[in-house]
Amino acid sequence: MTDAYARSSPGILCVLYLEHAAHEAEQAARDLQRWFLALPLMHLALGAILVPALAGSASMGAYIEEHQREWEAYFDALDDEDHPFPDADHMQPVSALLRRVQKKKEPEMQGRPVVLTQQQKKDLGRFTYYRNQLEHVRPGSWSLEVAGLPRVLAAVAEVIHQLLQERRCCTDLEEQDEVRAEHAITQIRTMAAGRSHQGDADAGA
Repeated sequence: MTDAYARSSPGILCVLYLEHAAHEAEQAARDLQRWFLALPLMHLALGAILVPALAGSASMGAYIEEHQREWEAYFDALDDEDHPFPDADHMQPVSALLRRVQKKKEPEMQGRPVVLTQQQKKDLGRFTYYRNQLEHVRPGSWSLEVAGLPRVLAAVAEVIHQLLQERRCCTDLEEQDEVRAEHAITQIRTMAAGRSHQGDADAGA
């Protein structure tokens, strides 16, 4: 009997999380509590694709600066057998990586920066706030304002879409993986457009 292994990478994880986020967002039309799954899943998808986006030539660009220095010291001392192997793999916060991919002169970006509208940037700020509330659970209960959440997810999907156009972010993806990612992004965009049109209709009623 041969052992089976599930292959993974940042790109593959992004696709998986993205698909499930789109599914949960669709289900949220009937069960609002599904937003508590859709938002964290979308955050995981975003975090996964930001890692290769900022890897840089040495594949260390997404690490916190302290750990980047530890890895650089290790590679500089490869001939020294006594030099310890770094136990350093902490990534920068997703919010910090997100700011970096939008910079025109980001040194680790080996491609075009992400370009967003002011509304998308505002929605991403709301997305980050909700993510913090969901990931760092505290005593008590609270409510989530669901109005506008499809648009918030669409802003995140736009970041992922732009990064997936860069080969460095999808070198480990098969063609079918890229198709799955675009299908999920289209689902999210369609939901956002539908809710926006519904809001316009309600306002005009």
